[in-house]
Amino acid sequence: MYIEKVATTNHRMSFVEFEQLPEQPGKQELINGELIATPPPENKHSVVSKRLFRILLNSLPEERVWGDHTGYRVAGGWIEPDASVSWPDQPHDNKYFLRAPMIAAEILSPGEDIEGKANAVL
Repeated sequence: MYIEKVATTNHRMSFVEFEQLPEQPGKQELINGELIATPPPENKHSVVSKRLFRILLNSLPEERVWGDHTGYRVAGGWIEPDASVSWPDQPHDNKYFLRAPMIAAEILSPGEDIEGKANAVL
């Protein structure tokens, strides 16, 4: 799996710029001003993600459990966990969840940097 970091040393991408990017297959996140683009997940990744989502869904209120493609505006950036649980009073605007979710589950692929994501939401 490749992970493409798209940013220059002189320019950090803003959320406004990120929001205007064209849609593409895979996942795009904005962490500390860097665009992190990953290809669509492989089947093994999807199987684990689906199992985790079902465990959360069977254990917690349905309205707070989210699968992939649900994102959160965090620290001026954007994260899309593979599965997440929002806070009972999760702040949001008319477009997005704001701040980090109560639980964010990320299934790592080879080469993925969890440290950067974890530090971005703390």
